[in-house]
Amino acid sequence: MQQSQLSPELRDYMRHLLLDPCLPDEDSKPTVFSMAGIPGSGKSTFVKNALERRYFPKGSFILNPDLVMDNIPAYRADFVKLGAEEAFTRWELPARALAYDLAREASQKKIPIIKDMGLVRIENWRMLMDLRSKGYKVVIHHILCNADEAVRRCSERARHFPAQKIYERARDLDAFMVEFADVAHEVLRFDNSDLARPFVPLPSNGRERSLKSA
Repeated sequence: MQQSQLSPELRDYMRHLLLDPCLPDEDSKPTVFSMAGIPGSGKSTFVKNALERRYFPKGSFILNPDLVMDNIPAYRADFVKLGAEEAFTRWELPARALAYDLAREASQKKIPIIKDMGLVRIENWRMLMDLRSKGYKVVIHHILCNADEAVRRCSERARHFPAQKIYERARDLDAFMVEFADVAHEVLRFDNSDLARPFVPLPSNGRERSLKSA
């Protein structure tokens, strides 16, 4: 499956579903809330809780290729017919490309963006630099988690994600975080290695925050 095979009708459907409900920031300086963490660390759970508690703005656009993929009818059909691994292989790249296209549209409208991705690619750094140049405030939420624990959590999910990639992304994230921190106005860190004590605030270079106080 290639990006060119995503039909205009599918693009319009995803735009209507994921972008149209979003609202521009009333502030003159919109914010991109960029999650950092390996698969299984709890990024999407943090985002869900943060939206429920209004810690993140309700009208934000959520940049998450998995969210796009889950809403593509053909992916869901392939998941049933071919299995999780083959469906993921077919749809990972086109879903990511479509997610980034929608994010670019959101930035043109000055909509707050929640970047629910791992920050392990150079394209992520370029995107944050671009958003900052457009007047966005960049706030990184770094969710730390032991890689072995993250592999265990991912093994329990319906969606396939290779264990080897989790260890690779853990190494990449460690290497990239210094450069990403230089892009950000704030970096807030939380330890989510123990689900019995989720999202414990750690020393950060921004104002101390906690979901419990949001």
